[in-house]
Amino acid sequence: MNDSSLDIINPDSTSANASEPALAPQAPASPSAPQHLPRLGPSFGWLMLFLVLFFASAVFYVVGYGAVLGYQSAVQGVALPEQAQIEVMIQKHLGEPDGLAGLYLLQCLILLPVIAAVAHFRTQHWSVTLGFRRFALQSLAVWMLVWLAYLAITYVINLLAQVDPGDFMRSLNGSKHIGAALVLVIGAPLLEEVIFRGYLFKAWRHSRLGLSGTLLLTSLLFTALHLSQYNWTYLSMIFALSLILGLAREKSGSIWVPLAIHAANNLVATVTIIYLGML
Repeated sequence: MNDSSLDIINPDSTSANASEPALAPQAPASPSAPQHLPRLGPSFGWLMLFLVLFFASAVFYVVGYGAVLGYQSAVQGVALPEQAQIEVMIQKHLGEPDGLAGLYLLQCLILLPVIAAVAHFRTQHWSVTLGFRRFALQSLAVWMLVWLAYLAITYVINLLAQVDPGDFMRSLNGSKHIGAALVLVIGAPLLEEVIFRGYLFKAWRHSRLGLSGTLLLTSLLFTALHLSQYNWTYLSMIFALSLILGLAREKSGSIWVPLAIHAANNLVATVTIIYLGML
């Protein structure tokens, strides 16, 4: 018999195989921690883009208004004003209600679609990123009371300190300009809130900045946005208002609450200054 044809079975290997325990089924991998979008790092890049577009839209508006002045001169058959005179006319226009309404409308038209696009992710709709979600009416009522307390405190400060309102508010005083009123009550709150209590709040709240860092940084940026319009007393009030808006966003879980407070705050200013001329 040929030994190579024999199929020899090793009894030791058989017993070894029999004694091996069956492999236990592996537990499914635990889901990873939820990824918060937008992320901290990229948000600073997008913030720079927002700032560039904000100032670029102002440049576009100035150039466009200068072109309008040139067109009017050509239609009227008069000589084009000197460069220095055109600059004075543009500066004067920007300080008037017409200029304020036109400039801010252009900034809203340019920035709002960009912010919505930046806030939209494949797994997260832009409305979720910006915080457009339902809220409890009780939460709105509570934060409206907080805002009313803020309003009363700032009124007393203005009354006692006789704070200078500045050229910006004087230019609006008693103007009854409907365009400026709509921009202040609707346009400005919407644009500013989707940036500061919308995109940036969402990006920074769950980062290493935490709530306190997010409130501080967004409030500093929000205040810096108004540097050219108000003096330091009013700027400190704006900073305090921004903290209230940020806390309202945090506690309510919705951007609608700070947006409503911001609009109400500007509505009071619009009625008392633009329509009643109470400076």
